[in-house]
Amino acid sequence: MRLAVVVLLSLSACVLTPYSDTPVESTKSVGFSGFTSSDLAGGTVQVQYLRKSGWTTLGTATIDVDGGWSASVSVPRDAWTAPPCDYATFRFRGPSATTLYAFDARCVRAKGPNPPFEELVSCAVPTLKLFQGRTHFGDLALTGQAEADAQYCVTRVEGNVTLDGGAVSLGPGGVWAEGLAFDLPNLKEVTGNLTVDPNRTERLSLPALRTVGGDLTMTSVRFNAGHVEMGSLVAHRAVSVLDLPLLQSVGGAVTLSTVNVAGSSSGNVVHEFGLDALTSVGTDVAVHGVFLTAMQGLRGLTTIPRDLVFDWGNSDMDSTQLLSALTTVGRDATFTLPPNARHGLYALQTVTRDALIQPAQVFVGLRDEAMPALRTVGGQLTLSDVSSDCGDVALPGLETVTGTLTLSGRAPKATLGRTGATHLTLGGLAMTGTLLNVLPFHADVRVAGAGPVSFDGNANLCTCQIDGFTASLAAGGWAGVPVSSGNGGAASCAVCPGLYCP
Repeated sequence: MRLAVVVLLSLSACVLTPYSDTPVESTKSVGFSGFTSSDLAGGTVQVQYLRKSGWTTLGTATIDVDGGWSASVSVPRDAWTAPPCDYATFRFRGPSATTLYAFDARCVRAKGPNPPFEELVSCAVPTLKLFQGRTHFGDLALTGQAEADAQYCVTRVEGNVTLDGGAVSLGPGGVWAEGLAFDLPNLKEVTGNLTVDPNRTERLSLPALRTVGGDLTMTSVRFNAGHVEMGSLVAHRAVSVLDLPLLQSVGGAVTLSTVNVAGSSSGNVVHEFGLDALTSVGTDVAVHGVFLTAMQGLRGLTTIPRDLVFDWGNSDMDSTQLLSALTTVGRDATFTLPPNARHGLYALQTVTRDALIQPAQVFVGLRDEAMPALRTVGGQLTLSDVSSDCGDVALPGLETVTGTLTLSGRAPKATLGRTGATHLTLGGLAMTGTLLNVLPFHADVRVAGAGPVSFDGNANLCTCQIDGFTASLAAGGWAGVPVSSGNGGAASCAVCPGLYCP
């Protein structure tokens, strides 16, 4: 107890950065900073290192009027000798030889993200150890925390990395030990591919990783976790949380997938992939969901240079936290969506080439808050079994489809795209095998030039409706010739129905 009180009082003068037991960028020059009482302004802090003959002062820092101080010191080569990572050991002395305590990195990480300062007392250490990062040459595959601990000194891998968080079975029935975590705290760079599978761990953390040169593949798992209490197994649903808070750049593709090994159950589970610092991707992005799950992550990515595969699965889509800043897809985009696609992809404005919206199962119920800002599709836009009702507006921001808009299957009764001074303009239109009995457009929709317009096998759409619609297109400047066959077979067309939703 007395030691804890002494440490707490001493933390009024401490070293804030860096934490002990962390790697340094350079072994020649190292920077430190911290604070003391402002009453000590003008005094000095001594930075010392441990050598065989004892402690030697490397430099000093002057305490400013607010009590802060910082020092950058040159460190001799012989300082970096302590095993297992070639550690150097430092200590800090304030006025009147006061000890300035540092904080141990492993202890701080165990406190969770952003612990209050008062909780750091138990992490205070009187000396600060830093080490040189090591490079692992060749591929590296790790399973479980023990294997990760053996690579604690590694900061860079020249090759591919495969991580398996590990699992501890609690016997038959598919229940796994709760509370497992996997932490590889010092890895900063992978030059090849990184594959992350948490297995049955509840948290997998790469807190220092900044760069992946190849592809990034990550899986989040829903599983049954539990413990034995008074001889009985107590189980609950658990889900992996993936924490890569500093990852900024992936040179290849990013693929995120969810897996459910917990059996059927009600209620959505949120899979948190993080990756909010990721702003640069080299090629494609793909996300794959499964039933009764939701996904979050990639909230800082604004541009995908090549293809996007957005497969939400068959769960209701209320997605405000997945790719929420994405504005541009550089090539093709495929959206596989559920019957209740309510919210998602709020910022998406441009798909440079083709876009496809298709159902995860049976049909897509596309609501007006799903992709509300999508303005431009540079190639073809295909809506397959997309269903909505009169009175709704689907893709309300859509202005331009440079290629052909193709509607098939159920197709939306809702009006598509924008209207008014800025209205929807298509490069062509194809309605094939739809169940529509109205045209799903605002009256000012236009087809550019002599773009192709065709209607085939729309059993509920009367020929007179098609004729009226194509006449409206011609009046708006369209110079093409419509192609029509097999329409109206199930419709009552003696009195021509209206063209659009009432």
